[in-house]
Amino acid sequence: MNLERLLVSFLGEDPVARGSDLAQKRRKQRQATHRVGRELRDVAEQAARLERDLERMSLLAAALAHVCIEHGLLSAAQLRAKMDALDVEDGLADGRRAPDPDEFRPA
Repeated sequence: MNLERLLVSFLGEDPVARGSDLAQKRRKQRQATHRVGRELRDVAEQAARLERDLERMSLLAAALAHVCIEHGLLSAAQLRAKMDALDVEDGLADGRRAPDPDEFRPA
């Protein structure tokens, strides 16, 4: 019995094929790791964009509120009352407004 047959009978498989399987598994693992890394970077970039957009919208809302108050279009108390009224429209007085799926939102 030659050495290869002895190893196959002992290990239950061809050691060369076994090594090839391990190499293929390592390659697939590296590819999956790279794919997950790319996906994580994409998610982080999207989160950063959303944060910038939110900060810009917050600045815009504050600027509009200040201009309206400064020009006497409404008082700070009227603005607060309107914010409170809009806040509870979604069923929760939590300082946030859940989006209305039927509300028009420009692109």
